Amino acid sequence: MRNIAVFYDGLVVPGAILLLASGAWLTVEFFGGWDFIEIPWLAGVVALGVIKPKTWTLFFAGCILALAVAAALTVFAPKLYPWGTER
Repeated sequence: MRNIAVFYDGLVVPGAILLLASGAWLTVEFFGGWDFIEIPWLAGVVALGVIKPKTWTLFFAGCILALAVAAALTVFAPKLYPWGTER
């Protein structure tokens, strides 16, 4: 458990922050500041970046689907891998 916490705090979090900062900087640099907000696939999740929707409807549908999957995994994943001392 300690190793997981160390790697998460030491590698994943700084890497995610670096990725967020560099990605935001590149988007702002190459799409003229906040103009990227007018392009839905640039403002959306990674899956929406692949299909590049032309409207905000697909963007919001993808966000809702992503939140539903995350909620389902949050509810059901702990049941698959219990942390308790029961045997």
